[in-house]
This record gives sequence, C-alpha cells and structure tokens, in this order.
Amino acid sequence: MSAAEAVPNMRERSRRETRRRLVEAGTKLFARRGFARTRATDISREAGVAVGTLYVHFTDKEALLREILFQGFEEMHAVVQRITEAKYATVEGSVRAHTEALVSYAAEHPELFQILFSTEVATTAAGTELLAALTAHQEERLREGIAEGYFRADLDPGVAARAVIGMLIQVLHWWTQDPSRAPREVVIDTVTGLRLSGLHAKNCEGDGTA
Repeated sequence: MSAAEAVPNMRERSRRETRRRLVEAGTKLFARRGFARTRATDISREAGVAVGTLYVHFTDKEALLREILFQGFEEMHAVVQRITEAKYATVEGSVRAHTEALVSYAAEHPELFQILFSTEVATTAAGTELLAALTAHQEERLREGIAEGYFRADLDPGVAARAVIGMLIQVLHWWTQDPSRAPREVVIDTVTGLRLSGLHAKNCEGDGTA
C-alpha cells in the first residue's frame, strides 16, 4: 500500500473511532442522566472531542440516540437469532435458550437497556420507531409460528406481539436497574414459563420459532 492509499484508510479508522466514542458516551450519559437532561456539550466532553465533532457525525443528539437504539437492537437480534436458528429437542428447551440469551445480553448491557426501554425515550421519534420495529418483528414471527402450528391458533398476532414486547420491556427494564431484585435464573424461569403457557400450542413437539 502506498502512502497516498494509507492516508484515507487512517482517516476512515479515525472517523470510526470517533463515532464509536460518541456512541459510548451517549449511551453512558443517556442511561445515567436521561435523554432530555444530557446536552450535546456533555456528550462531546465525555467522548473527548469538540462539540462541533458531534455534529459532523450526527445531525443532533436524537440522531445519536437513534444510532444507539438501533445498533443495540441489531446486536441483540444477532445474539438471539443464533439461538433461534439452533435445533432443540423440545419446545421448552428452545424457548428457555432464547429467553436466557435475551436476559444474559441485558445483564451484560444494562445501560443500553435503561435507554432502550425508558419511558422518556419511548416518547421520542427514535424510540417510537424502534418500538414499532420490535413489535412488527414479533408479530411476523407469531404469524409464521401460528401457521406452522407452533403457536396457539386462537392468538391474535397483533395483540399477542404487543403483549410479549410489553412484558419483556417491563421485566428487563426493571431488572437491569437493579439485578439484585431477582436472581437471573428466576427471571429466565419466569419469562420462559409465561411464554410457554401464553403462546405455545399444547402438545407441540420438536423445534420451532422461540
């Protein structure tokens, strides 16, 4: 690689690193102070950059919030998707593995979950967009599972999707605020039991969509 070719690569690496630091700073401050109380100057100071640099990467702090929300969602989805694509001998095993992956991810990223599911963020355009995406994804999975006989045939996918998302939002937001409120295994067991009893067809055997 020539010196001329190396310069753009170095600039791109620097740009990505700066963006990463801004996302990390925003995640930390939005979780601790709240979205409304966090200023652009606070974020830039935490990231160690000039405030103008924030606006080079994001049009405003809500654009940064959207990046944090959807980046977190994509990472969480990738973790859970690996579980969903695996094969399990029983439905209970599949649902438990899916729930365990979700709860474990929440435990490892508590600040992200305080932002993802906070009441304040839910009222922003980015939060509304994310909730709509989560609900649509869950509804699609329910429709597919009902057609395959994996989920109960009497379920309304739209209502059930919102019930599932609402339960997960409340439980994970509450639990990540203070994990001492309940042991991780209790959270996993309880959510797994509710999902099995509320969604899954009786006597359903084999693997399927969790």
